[in-house]
Amino acid sequence: MGRTAILTTAVVGAAAIGGYFFLANSFEAQVQAQVDSIISNPDLDVDVTYDSLKTDLFSGTAMIEGIKVINPERPDSEATVKSVNLDIGFNPIAGSATVDGFRIEGLDFSEKDGSFSLESGEVRGADLPAVMTAFQEETLQDWPFTLVEVQGAKMEGTPANNPSQKVMMSLNTARMATNGDLTRVNEFLIDDFVLNAANNGSFTLGRYEVTGFDIGWIKDLIAMNRAPEDEEGSGDALEMAAAASLAKASLNYMGIDSFKIEDFKFDMPMQGMAMSFKEISVKDLVRPADLVLGGTMKIDAFELKGMQNTSPQAMQILTLADLDTIRIDMDTSTRFEKATDAVTTVTTLALDKLIKLQSEGTIGGIDAARMSEKLLAYQTEQMLEAFRAADAETPPQQDPFAQVLEALSVYTGYYDSVDLTLGLEDQGLISRSLKVYSALSGMPEDQLREQFTMMAIAQTAPALGEGAPENLADVIQAYMAPQSQPMRISMRSLVPMTEEALNGITPQTWQDVFGLKLETVASTGTPASN
Repeated sequence: MGRTAILTTAVVGAAAIGGYFFLANSFEAQVQAQVDSIISNPDLDVDVTYDSLKTDLFSGTAMIEGIKVINPERPDSEATVKSVNLDIGFNPIAGSATVDGFRIEGLDFSEKDGSFSLESGEVRGADLPAVMTAFQEETLQDWPFTLVEVQGAKMEGTPANNPSQKVMMSLNTARMATNGDLTRVNEFLIDDFVLNAANNGSFTLGRYEVTGFDIGWIKDLIAMNRAPEDEEGSGDALEMAAAASLAKASLNYMGIDSFKIEDFKFDMPMQGMAMSFKEISVKDLVRPADLVLGGTMKIDAFELKGMQNTSPQAMQILTLADLDTIRIDMDTSTRFEKATDAVTTVTTLALDKLIKLQSEGTIGGIDAARMSEKLLAYQTEQMLEAFRAADAETPPQQDPFAQVLEALSVYTGYYDSVDLTLGLEDQGLISRSLKVYSALSGMPEDQLREQFTMMAIAQTAPALGEGAPENLADVIQAYMAPQSQPMRISMRSLVPMTEEALNGITPQTWQDVFGLKLETVASTGTPASN
């Protein structure tokens, strides 16, 4: 290598090193300025100090260690943070830096009435100081963060108005993560949350998780609410856009992929009441034409305890009925068959010690695109009416009969047939009801059973008119008997389900459109609690 090459290499190397140190110093200065600007903000009303600030140009990060926060007006309170890691967006040409994310480690806060600690907290988003400014100035247009996460939070304290009351809170994880363009929540999670206020009550949530959730409509709502009020009609287009956006999202179940709540408990010892369930979930959603037409839903062991303690009347009735706990279990599955354009829903609903319902319904020949079009137009108009009613601060006056006709128009015209069955199996509701009525009226249970049976037949037969099944009385009597026999109600369409066919229904002609069948079926012999 010649002297010229060596000299050139040395010059280039020196320039690179010098350039790096220049950029590193500029980077550190900009970070220092950002940090000083934040901690010196007069709106904070606290004194903030830290032990050290380290920056790394290559990784675009900075670390602040040994942070201490003191409120001059509350000398008994103190907050310390082990470290804050900053993600810095640095522009070397402009010599400017933005904070695009931060992570807090080891937060501890204490005062005479309580304490709070946090293992870690993390926030991601573009130019967070600018976001805070926009929030304070009420100019924020949409959700600004791609990630918000909290882990290992704990709190203990006593309310100022009740020093003898101790409140404790703990949270394992809370997280909300969005996609890059901030139009969809990829995950929302709360894991292992506990709030305990001793005798006043306690709340426990094992897990709350939503995967997939559209939030783009929020931007349209914000734009509508911030429309100028001094120009007549200036907000009409924004109002329409917000209504259409929200209507589309609602028809699509807000874009949710799955939803689950597990191990929920809410106790109120002083009231003698409690509510709990093992699981409520929705998953496996199917969306032809941006419309949910398939999926599963589950309610597992939903329980209400202590309802008899709500009033003297409830105590009397539920004690007579021997019901100290009301439990509900439900499974629903809806499937969409693309080959036949049919949607079938199967549901089992059990109220423990009361009744079990099983239903299956099929809607055939669905035109999903037409269905989506009609429902979207209807939902959009409903949203617009809600917006306008809110502005006028008066609820709209609607004719109930007109609402029924409108519903018939909206929910017809995009399918060919309907086939529904509903099974009713008594698991104690009849006997418990008769026991309560007998105690309140003084009439024997057998006499009441006969009276209610005859009443059901007398009211149902005229309502069904000529379409009443011939075995109507036999099926009702078997269901109401001391050894109750389950009944099944079946209904199917006899003609294509057009708007004209349904709009022409009268109490005298309904049997020409729908066929109705009643039958007594075998008992499952399995109480819901088993």
